[in-house]
Order: sequence, then C-alpha cells, then structure tokens
Amino acid sequence: MNELNRRLLQDGRTEDLFRSIQDTEYQKKLMDEYGLEDKLQKYNQKGMPS
Repeated sequence: MNELNRRLLQDGRTEDLFRSIQDTEYQKKLMDEYGLEDKLQKYNQKGMPS
C-alpha cells in the first residue's frame, strides 16, 4: 500500500488517496491502474490485511 500512497501523492492525487483509504474496491482499482496488482496479491498471500 505504501507504493500506491507514494505514487498518488507524487501525482498530486490526494483526493484519490483519501478515498482509497475508505474504499477498498477503489483502492484495488488504483492498484490496477498503477500496475501494482501483483504487489497486492503478494502482500495478501503473506496473511496481511489489504
């Protein structure tokens, strides 16, 4: 998640960042948009919350 947050901040997308914190489906959409969906799957396989 840190990578997504970093990229959103870098791109000036603070509203998207705040929305993704509250809305996990939107977070997944953003992860896909930034090509981070593989990182999300690896993160979840470790038994950590998404």
